[in-house]
Amino acid sequence: MTPWDGSPSDYKTAVENAQALEITRLTGLTESHLAFYLALLQQESPDLVFLVERSDGLPDAIRAGILAMVKAAQSADQKA
Repeated sequence: MTPWDGSPSDYKTAVENAQALEITRLTGLTESHLAFYLALLQQESPDLVFLVERSDGLPDAIRAGILAMVKAAQSADQKA
């Protein structure tokens, strides 16, 4: 393996490409399919897209709190 000699932006692109390939492998969706569904989601639920885009940067406690609130709301809806 050769040492990394690219720029930080090249590294980011390589990581994004690897992530896209993994998503394709796991879901069977191509990158264009994913782009279509993400664009649709952006139109239908921009708040959800906002949360998803920023979820990796949130502290674990905040992510756990958001998840707990969503689960509690779902549980309350099912009881009603």
